[in-house]
Amino acid sequence: MTATWKQNYPFLARIEGDLIYGLLLAVCAIIATLLRKKASLEIRRNVDGIIGFIITVVICKQVAFYSLVVVLAHLVAIRFLPHRQLVLFSFYGTFIYLGFLRVIHNFGFPKLEFIGNAIQLLMTLRVIGLSYEIFDSKESERRKLEKKDDDETKKDENRRFINVPSTWEAFNYCYSFIGLFTGPYYTYQTYYDAMHSEHLQKISVRSLLLAKIKTLSWTLPTLIGFYILGPVESSDGFRSGMRAWNRSVQFWLANFVYKRSHKAIRMPYTMFISAFWHGIHPGYFLSFLTIPLCTTAEDLVFAAIPRDEKTGQHPRWFSIIWRFIRMKGFEMMACGFLLLTWEDTVRLWSCLYWWLHFFMITIAGISFLIVSIRKKPKKKE
Repeated sequence: MTATWKQNYPFLARIEGDLIYGLLLAVCAIIATLLRKKASLEIRRNVDGIIGFIITVVICKQVAFYSLVVVLAHLVAIRFLPHRQLVLFSFYGTFIYLGFLRVIHNFGFPKLEFIGNAIQLLMTLRVIGLSYEIFDSKESERRKLEKKDDDETKKDENRRFINVPSTWEAFNYCYSFIGLFTGPYYTYQTYYDAMHSEHLQKISVRSLLLAKIKTLSWTLPTLIGFYILGPVESSDGFRSGMRAWNRSVQFWLANFVYKRSHKAIRMPYTMFISAFWHGIHPGYFLSFLTIPLCTTAEDLVFAAIPRDEKTGQHPRWFSIIWRFIRMKGFEMMACGFLLLTWEDTVRLWSCLYWWLHFFMITIAGISFLIVSIRKKPKKKE
């Protein structure tokens, strides 16, 4: 039966995965709408995780067990491990487990792919993020008891910390169907606020949608909006471009990896973790580990090229050239994502003479010399 419809409708067979994904999102949207209209926040707090888990089992079948293992392990760890050991167990244990799942099909188990892979990626972010939120909360309590008067204590005054969730609350957050299949990642604090806000139920989504449809009814026929309306937000280099890409994951990397690692290795370490999160294909690592070289060269050349005193911007000629280089650099790094293998990526980059790497090394060297000469104090005559 399955083979028959695939033969009769080859186009639909090619996009079967996309159709399943679209249907899944539509079902989640309908469920969310019904819960918002008919269910209280108390019900929402107790069914979000159940719904997410049921959908995971229905869609992924045996592969659902992979995400359940990491969730159950964290539910136990949150109850019994000290907070400092909790984050170590969560971060390294979850990533080692994720790496094992990438090759688990070689041992006769179901392969982690498609929707199952997306769920596992989001679950990795959620459980590690939750562990760090608990860690921060416990550390804040410790500093208050010790009455320390340091920078961290002063920062605590302007921050909100979570109450350590119960086992059931943690399960519902981890398996909440909201964003479980597509993202975005959100913290436990964000989820807690949403599930305890009475105003959430009072916001009229219907009126907002109708207002947008009303506007589109006359803007689309007149082609309004089919051209660039300034000012257009754009990034000026590699670093800002990376920050703008998949912002929720970048937020997770910034808060739970970058800011918590040693300054000397922050950028390459963060990019290594990002590559490992995406997968274990060499192409991911070749691409992501090129970024620290680009950002280092960029920081140096930005320091070497003087900015306008009034606007704080670099000269227009430099901005145009550097943005062109940035786009070509991202194009070259994107090849690693597409080709995946070491042989194919290296062969393609060799055909391009590794121009990006040599160019960035040269720019970094020249810019470093310029900055050093500029900072060198002049000898008194």
